[in-house]
Amino acid sequence: MIARLFNVPAHDDSMNAIGTSTVGSSEAIMLGVLAMKKRWQTKRKAEDKPYDKPNIVMNSAVQVCWEKAARYFDVEEKVRSRSPAKVTNSLKVWDHSTSTALRTAS
Repeated sequence: MIARLFNVPAHDDSMNAIGTSTVGSSEAIMLGVLAMKKRWQTKRKAEDKPYDKPNIVMNSAVQVCWEKAARYFDVEEKVRSRSPAKVTNSLKVWDHSTSTALRTAS
């Protein structure tokens, strides 16, 4: 839907539109989390795998709306420290239920 809004060429197979960009829009974040959850569930169902407990890996500096969206849509939050020394440890929290990961610019 977003790709069509921004006129991404639908006829070109090399153009894979993924994700969206938001600036101060809580509603867009909410819709993004819901879309990520639904996409993850659809993929897991097709693979005949459990699809009831998605999670989001995020660092401690994300905008509060991401945390709210996770709670509203029953997505487990895995919050990691922003410390550069702990970045490699953040990868350890990824698992088969991770639907997405967030990163903030520093």
